[in-house]
Amino acid sequence: MSAVLAAVKQSPIPAPNILLMGAGGTGKTFSIRTLVDQGIHPFVLSLDPGGLPTIGDVPADKLSWHVISPGKSSWTDLIKKTNERAALTMEGISSEKDYTKANQKRFVNVLEALANFKDDRTGQSFGAVDDWGTNRAIVLDHLTELGQASKEWTVGSKLVLHQGEWQVAQNNAMALLRNLVTVCRCWVIVLAHIDRETDQILQSTRIMVHALGRAMAPQLPPLFSDVILSAREGIEFRWSTAEPNTDLKTQNLSIHAKLPPSFSSIVEKWKSRGGIIES
Repeated sequence: MSAVLAAVKQSPIPAPNILLMGAGGTGKTFSIRTLVDQGIHPFVLSLDPGGLPTIGDVPADKLSWHVISPGKSSWTDLIKKTNERAALTMEGISSEKDYTKANQKRFVNVLEALANFKDDRTGQSFGAVDDWGTNRAIVLDHLTELGQASKEWTVGSKLVLHQGEWQVAQNNAMALLRNLVTVCRCWVIVLAHIDRETDQILQSTRIMVHALGRAMAPQLPPLFSDVILSAREGIEFRWSTAEPNTDLKTQNLSIHAKLPPSFSSIVEKWKSRGGIIES
């Protein structure tokens, strides 16, 4: 049988789903380049293009990205809206309907990109992420802006949200993430910021992923195989799976507070369990 006709050997297990969280400037986006070293092609779905220069030197045939920019309002529109709100009571502000909602399409744009990823660097289309193999990674950068996009889709730029509106925005974001980690065989990596929240169960302050509303944050770690903290101390960058008072978990790393900021150890552990990088 020729090499052309030979079936591509499929990995018996899907790739891990990883939530990498940390403060800004802790090297989250930069670390994506370590996937390339392992023979994995990252596809960065960027809602915050500010981090892209840190990976811009990686060749386009080895790393792709697609940027989803926020909708823009003119200064004239902002001035008009601000003046209108100045005449409203709090009750009026709470019940206002935002005329810009129809233009807030970022959340739908994210769904469209997952259904057919179009590389901004080459113009090439790569199809739906759930058809990808383990030689590819979808990287969502980042969770904070995904939540904002879901909020914009739900209520536009409305200042005060009712409980039901919060729930709709949160449920939309959670449904997207749950589908992403459930249907994909490729690597799923979500980059996120952190926040200090009160754990409603333990009644203690913990570092948790920054999400759209406090009710959403505790729901996120169970979706992922690994939840890792990215940190920087001076000029030293590190990953941690053992940070005190922090919601972390790992299936593919050792439990340690000072791990190299690289996906290589995760890839090797996954391979030792039978994972194969498909070609």
